[in-house]
Amino acid sequence: MVIFKVTPLLLAAVTSFLSLGAFAATNSTSSVTINSVTYKSVEHIDRDVVVIGGGSSGTYAAISLLDAGKTVAVIDNQDRMGGHTNTYTDPKTGLTGDYGVSVFHNIEIVKTYAARLNVTLKVSGTSTLSTVYADFRTGLENTTYSTASFTTGLALYMAQLQKYPYVETGFDLPNPVPEDLLLTFGDFAIKYNLGNDFLGFLFSFAEGLGDLLSKPTFTPK
Repeated sequence: MVIFKVTPLLLAAVTSFLSLGAFAATNSTSSVTINSVTYKSVEHIDRDVVVIGGGSSGTYAAISLLDAGKTVAVIDNQDRMGGHTNTYTDPKTGLTGDYGVSVFHNIEIVKTYAARLNVTLKVSGTSTLSTVYADFRTGLENTTYSTASFTTGLALYMAQLQKYPYVETGFDLPNPVPEDLLLTFGDFAIKYNLGNDFLGFLFSFAEGLGDLLSKPTFTPK
């Protein structure tokens, strides 16, 4: 699958297009400027649609609504647009590293989105990517770790999953709910010896779901 890299230019174009200031009032006399219009914090503002979250999805929704002739307010808990896309600056070295959203998929809605912002997309190369495993307790690279034997844990996991075919629908659970499904996934993995190799494989594509090991084994869709 071809993917496009998120660049500072794209984020700058989004921010410039909407030009939204921080929407937070500290007292009854404060004010906020949105799209070059200053409002008092106690003033009533009418909008057709309120979009919660100024990430990529919220930004796309807001722009599409504006293009459709609707009035829109975007509310975010940060003073910038961008959502999950962010940059970490090391306080000691000053070096920066981008994290969060790193790619957009090569589909028409993405290309239309970028064209609307007058941003040229660039195909992201993957040939130079590599994975490094580290022990977060020491900060050192773990050169002996490998996910090569994850298939053993995957087979054990699939054997357990087949016991509960109804989880595919998401909500239609028996009463009482089987105790294994109420375990945290970390405890479930230990109980059925799924192994670190399988968990490493799982995290490689499910990292956006949060701390999986502390979540219930079954979480409704």
